[in-house]
Amino acid sequence: MLVLSKLRNIQRKPTAHLLNFSKKLILKSFGFTKTLKDRNEDNYFLTKNVFGIFDGVGGWARSGGRSDLYSADLSKHCKAGVETKALLDPLKVLEYGFSKADQSVRGTTTAVIASVDEKVLSVINLGDSGCLLVRNNDAVFMSSEQQHSFNYPFQIGTRSKSRPKDGDRYSFPILPGDKFLLYTDGISDNIFKKELVEHCSDNSKSIKQIATGLVNKALERGLDRNFVSPFQVKARMDGHNFKGGKLDDCTVVLVSVHEEK
Repeated sequence: MLVLSKLRNIQRKPTAHLLNFSKKLILKSFGFTKTLKDRNEDNYFLTKNVFGIFDGVGGWARSGGRSDLYSADLSKHCKAGVETKALLDPLKVLEYGFSKADQSVRGTTTAVIASVDEKVLSVINLGDSGCLLVRNNDAVFMSSEQQHSFNYPFQIGTRSKSRPKDGDRYSFPILPGDKFLLYTDGISDNIFKKELVEHCSDNSKSIKQIATGLVNKALERGLDRNFVSPFQVKARMDGHNFKGGKLDDCTVVLVSVHEEK
């Protein structure tokens, strides 16, 4: 039986990693980000067993802010915390990155960090990006969005009162055949949960094909004014007259779990 716990407290080159962490299970990961705008404010990092994804908040651009630079710097320092300080706990990774990030850069970002240790996946989610665990064609787990109000997610950075410790924390075991997906809201605002599960469950495709397919589908739908998107559904429920997809930067990190042969 699965034990699940929740603790409160511009396009870039795709990258991939392979990890044999227990001589019984193997992790394969692939990250991909793309935008149709002038500037991509999303960022991600991959290491052998820690993964992160960051969605710079676009509203800062209207006043000259650079959330793209802030999310990139935070991502860089989180990765450095893993590689130079041997940090593994997602909260500690995010706290380290936050303490080192350049606070003179005006901008904010959401964050999701996931790590694998002893066949347990641990996650911290701050904001409206997320993590989805898929097993046997079903969603075993999907993180909840953190919103102050509609389309106003928890975020860290300039003038934000939120801190890494305010993120939701989760832990659960992983098994051979599982896939887990980290995604920014450019994905979840345009692709329904059921569809994400279906895509991740397609074993006829590589994780690279699945990841790039999800990003391209989300971007295509973001341009479609007639598509009834997840964002439209949420907007209408909150009293907003929004129609169609929501064009945004789109980023995923997809990780598959395999048994060693």
